[in-house]
Parts: sequence; structure tokens; C-alpha cells
Amino acid sequence: MDEASHYGDHGEAVDVVLHPLKSELNFPYGPKEPLDGSSPRAFRWTLPMHLFEALFLAQAVLKNRGRLPSQAEAQLSGAQGTRYKEIAVGLSKRLAQGYAMKALQASPHLVLLEDAFFEEDSD
Repeated sequence: MDEASHYGDHGEAVDVVLHPLKSELNFPYGPKEPLDGSSPRAFRWTLPMHLFEALFLAQAVLKNRGRLPSQAEAQLSGAQGTRYKEIAVGLSKRLAQGYAMKALQASPHLVLLEDAFFEEDSD
């Protein structure tokens, strides 16, 4: 059985959809519309950065024996800063637990080794 008869009409439809000069995927019809969440300040871009920032600060707290580094202390002020400090210190304690239990790997970067550690309650 040759390839053309095996795929039949479906093969032609796929060829049209994937063809770089014929497909609407490459040349969309209609007016241009902004993609959802494509602005630089969209939540889809800021959320991961906040999560990374919290992890980096928690790592710094862990290296500084449970205290915030002085430059971070100076930047965090007010009620929001206090809450952010609490989160960073709590997260650093949890990271220390994970390292002690060999559930997390620190080098060359943070890696979760045990799924149960991620799912269990820290209290």
C-alpha cells in the first residue's frame, strides 16, 4: 500500500494546513487583535518572576543563617515588606528541611527529589 492511498483525503488536508504558503496559521485572516496576557506587565509574566524572587530571597536567608541580607532588609518596608519577610523566612526553613531530608537538591540548582515532600504539610 503506498503512502498516498493510505492517508487518502486526510493527508491532503494536513498538507494544506501545514503548508507555509497556504495555511491560515502563517497568514491569519481578519483584523489583528492583541494576544491575551501579551503586555509586559501581564500577570502571566509577573507571577513567575515573583515566585523566583521569593525562592532567591529564601536561599539568601538560608545562607545568612535565618536572617534577611541587609540589602533586602533595606528594600522591604511597611506591611507588605513584613509579610514578604515572613514568607521568605518560612520558605527558607522549609528549604532547610528539604535539604536535611534529602528531598531537595541544592546544587547545581534547586531540584525536587521527592514528590511526597512537595505534597506533605509542613506543620
